[in-house]
Amino acid sequence: ASKLPRSPKNVWMRKAVGHIAAKAVKLTAVSGRHWRGLLHKPMCQKPKPHARRARGLVRPTGIEPESVLQASIEEIRALSQRALLAHGAGDLQAAEVARAISRAEETGNIICGLYYLESYCIQLASGRVSGTAEPVVIEARPGFISVDAHFGFAQPAYAKGLPVLCEAARSNGFAALGVGHAHTCTSLGYFTEQIAGQGLIGLGFTNASAIVAGPGGKSPILGTNPIAITLPGMGAPNMNADISTAAVA
Repeated sequence: ASKLPRSPKNVWMRKAVGHIAAKAVKLTAVSGRHWRGLLHKPMCQKPKPHARRARGLVRPTGIEPESVLQASIEEIRALSQRALLAHGAGDLQAAEVARAISRAEETGNIICGLYYLESYCIQLASGRVSGTAEPVVIEARPGFISVDAHFGFAQPAYAKGLPVLCEAARSNGFAALGVGHAHTCTSLGYFTEQIAGQGLIGLGFTNASAIVAGPGGKSPILGTNPIAITLPGMGAPNMNADISTAAVA
């Protein structure tokens, strides 16, 4: 099971995330900036109690935080999938994104878990990301596979390309998979972990603007998007590193 953060400043809001997923309702009452601010900016002012009641985000009373905020990984996956489907995602897309959310919560990576669910739903409703785009896998040459996500989610695009990637790696000794025209992929370690699960070494990179100088340097040459590497092991990875190039990313 996953224990979501329990600080007094975000108990009621983290409960609201689960409530929205369980009811599969449209997220129209609270803006993304305000929601994320309540979760992650301690100095942010919460809305007044009457405003919370009007939005259905009332702080639960008479319930211990542990009983409110404990949820199994399967519950997180299922409720996230329901919320994504309610906001226009297709079956494949909702299933793959919900699987990534639940895995992030399972590993304690809360920034890439339920924290992103509201953003996904809002962007589905606004049309910024296509919830029904079908990824197209292209084997450009031996050892190189590309997947066009057609402005949909990265997770289903990767799921389509992974079997082809692994087969190419076994045939050629090395293979690369590029996913383009995709929404944010969040945690790269989630993807390299799946490669390692097939008995292969997984390396993951994503493009970013140059804003970080290298060690001892002054000119920015690196981005803050993550770099990941996962080494396979017996039953579980021997190592799974998912890092940024800066303390603030």
